[in-house]
Amino acid sequence: MSDDEKRHGTWVALQEAVDSGKVKSIGVSNYGVKHLKELLAYPDLKYRPVINQIELHPWLARPDLVEYCQKEGIEIEAYSPLAHGQRVNDPKLDYFANKYNKTNAQILIAWSLARGFIVLPKTATESRLLPNLESIDVKLDDEDVKTLNSWDEHLVTGWDPIDYPLDSEKKA
Repeated sequence: MSDDEKRHGTWVALQEAVDSGKVKSIGVSNYGVKHLKELLAYPDLKYRPVINQIELHPWLARPDLVEYCQKEGIEIEAYSPLAHGQRVNDPKLDYFANKYNKTNAQILIAWSLARGFIVLPKTATESRLLPNLESIDVKLDDEDVKTLNSWDEHLVTGWDPIDYPLDSEKKA
C-alpha cells in the first residue's frame, strides 16, 4: 500500500469516527500544502480538517503553509513554540523580554498567540507552567511581530514530515 493510500485510509477512518459520534472534529499533524491539497481533493471527503499541528516558532515561520491553512479555514496548532529550547536564550530575544518585562520563553509563546496560533508549549519543569500560561497577557505590537517573523531560517528542530513527498513525486 502506498503512503498516499495510507493517508487516505486514515482520513476515511477518522471520518467514520466523526460519523459514529466518537469524536466531534478531526485534523492533521505535520501536513504540508501538497498533503492538504491531496486531502481536500479526496472524492469521499465529508469532513475537512479543522486543525494542522505543525512546528512553528520565529526561526521556522512557514509563511506559505500558514497562509494556505488560514485561506482554507484550517486552524494552526504550533508545537515546539520554544524551538525545543534551542533558541530560548538567543540574545536577540533579550530586547523583547526587556521591553515587555517578560521572559524569552513568554515572548516566543506571545509571538505564536499574536499570529493566531493555538500554542502547545512543552515543559517538564513545574515552575515554568505558570509563566507559560501568563504569556497570554503579553501583547506584542505589530512591529515586534513583524521583526520576529523576519527571523525565519527554516530551523527544524526534529524530523520535518511537511516536505515528505507524495507518491507521484517519488516516482518522478
